[in-house]
Amino acid sequence: MNAAMEELGRNMVKRCAGLPLAIVVLGGILATKQSIREWEMVHANVESYLSRGAGRGVADVLAFSYDNLPPHLRLCFLCLSNFPEDYVIPADKLIHFWVGEGIFSSVQRDDGQSPEEAAQICLRELVERYMIQVKDRDANMEIKTCYMNRFMRELCISKAKREKFILIIDGSNTNQDGEIISTSFGVSGAPRLAIHEYVVMQRIKNPHQVRSLLFFNVIFPEHLITTSLRQSAEIYLKGDESCIAVLLLVCRVMRKYQRILRYLFNNFKKLRLLDFEGADIYIEGDLLSGIGKLTYLRYLSLKGITCVSNLPSSLGKLRLLQILDLRVNEEFYVHVPNVLHLLDQLRHLYLPKRCSKRTKLKLGTLEDLQRLVNFNTKNCYVKDLHSMKELRELSISRHLILHEDASISEHLKSLSIWSPEPIDPKHLTQLLLDCVNVSELRVTVEIRKLPEHFSESLSLLYLTGSELDEDPMPTLEKLPNLKLLELKKAFTRREIWCSAQGFPQLESLMLIANYNLEEWNMDEGAMQKLHHLEIVDCRRMKTLPVGLIYIPTLQEVKIEKMPKAFKDGLVEEGEDFYKVKHISSVIFQNCS
Repeated sequence: MNAAMEELGRNMVKRCAGLPLAIVVLGGILATKQSIREWEMVHANVESYLSRGAGRGVADVLAFSYDNLPPHLRLCFLCLSNFPEDYVIPADKLIHFWVGEGIFSSVQRDDGQSPEEAAQICLRELVERYMIQVKDRDANMEIKTCYMNRFMRELCISKAKREKFILIIDGSNTNQDGEIISTSFGVSGAPRLAIHEYVVMQRIKNPHQVRSLLFFNVIFPEHLITTSLRQSAEIYLKGDESCIAVLLLVCRVMRKYQRILRYLFNNFKKLRLLDFEGADIYIEGDLLSGIGKLTYLRYLSLKGITCVSNLPSSLGKLRLLQILDLRVNEEFYVHVPNVLHLLDQLRHLYLPKRCSKRTKLKLGTLEDLQRLVNFNTKNCYVKDLHSMKELRELSISRHLILHEDASISEHLKSLSIWSPEPIDPKHLTQLLLDCVNVSELRVTVEIRKLPEHFSESLSLLYLTGSELDEDPMPTLEKLPNLKLLELKKAFTRREIWCSAQGFPQLESLMLIANYNLEEWNMDEGAMQKLHHLEIVDCRRMKTLPVGLIYIPTLQEVKIEKMPKAFKDGLVEEGEDFYKVKHISSVIFQNCS
């Protein structure tokens, strides 16, 4: 930064009247400006924006941050108006919304860059401009969840309403019975609906023009169920059998659901995004059969709804779907008809965690699929994985049996395996042989023995419930790029050993609930890049290894749910304090 730019910056900070938010937002704008002329233009605008007083000036600075966005980032920002106040936004969900909206279909992208990758860049840019805040990051430091502060949310909603981008049903425009009493809907173009409070769907104006319908609250309120319950109770008190009263209650409720869904499917036919996740709804397959009429859908989420038995075959008519989330209530086994292979534009597919025995899905036509969740070898065909050339993330749930000729995409980056039953480590080895580029591996299943092969690209490894009979460290410490290792109920050994030069890139290690572990030995020269260590609920462990004193990078040690004697040895004046005295942060939690 040259002297002239520094002087302009100082002047702009003074004119922010000491308000941190205004300073932060200005910083986000200036971060994208490279020349002195661009800084002078920002300076000139801030002068006029802030001249009307500190209180209004902040609002104007925030408005300027929006006006300064390129068109596609404006759309991304306006999509944030869908979410309720204080809502923690999953980054994946937000990116799915953006992709479903088609924001990146017409945006210039780098060669080979997917819409999801472009969306990730936009998310980071909005964070860098301080227009959204990061709540959590994953182990790769990618944004996991985010949120909007009150000022930015007010700006977002104001701009969205002014541009007739969205109608938010939040109680301010409905009465107690969900009837719309006032609205500035003024449909123009293709509006969106965000349901934050119950609304009578039949009172929504111009449903044929709505392109996005997202439920963040019940589709059918409790007080109407209570009314049906009272009517059923009156029947019971008149002497009828209780089972009849219950049956009548269920019938009344189901008829109401049926009327709502029938109206939705018959009238909201231009929908591109439909999300039932917050609707708290019960749907049987027959109630959902009309969904095939929504042929413009790009995004459909049934996550969390209660679905007892069948999903409808009319799902196969939604040929434009790119994101499909079928993770319905996990308490029920659900039949998924073999129609998903017709949805050849799918990019993200989330299957139910529990599929019925008669579910058998052919997925080999889904060549654009990037993410596949809850795949298992009872309900799907392993050979179909080889056809998914774009597959980057695979989650295998409940069942894994491989044939000798089974193979999957070599481009896979993330692999998760979960099963309540033990699996043969040979099958795991066979699977990993194809995963030459996997950088993240999660194994939550009893295997007793480590697989014979790991990808050298592996940087994150999570082993949970593995119950390994041998010390895993001699094998894992040879992985050249491993940066994070979590071992939770992972081994039954009383002793583990980390040798010199082992774990050359490891930065974070977590040992959790390894109940037999008594002694951890470490040679000098091991884990020379470690900076974070967690020991949780390993209650037989006597102390930390002496080798920690030879790790200059170690910055934080967290000790949780460990015996008081373990803690006492590590505090100042304890006999093992010398092992941790060079560490800037040693945290003890729930040690007794």
